[in-house]
Amino acid sequence: MNIYYKKETIKAYNTFVKEFDQKFRLYSEKLNYLKEIVDNFLKYIPERGKILDVGCGSGNYSLLFKNRNYEVICIDMSE
Repeated sequence: MNIYYKKETIKAYNTFVKEFDQKFRLYSEKLNYLKEIVDNFLKYIPERGKILDVGCGSGNYSLLFKNRNYEVICIDMSE
C-alpha cells in the first residue's frame, strides 16, 4: 500500500466518521447481526480475556467486547 493511498483512506474516514458510525449502527440494529458475530468470536477467547481490535473504526465491536468484561485495546489509522 503506498503512502498516498493510506493518507487518502485516513482522510476519508476522518471526514465521514459520523456518517460511517451512524450507518453502521443503523445497519447492525436493523439486522441484529452483531450479537451473533460477537457471540461466535468470543467462543475462542477466555473469559475476561484481552482483545486487540485492529482497524476498530468507531469502536462498535470494541464497546460490545468491553461491555462483556473483556479488556479491549483499540487501534485504527484514523482519529
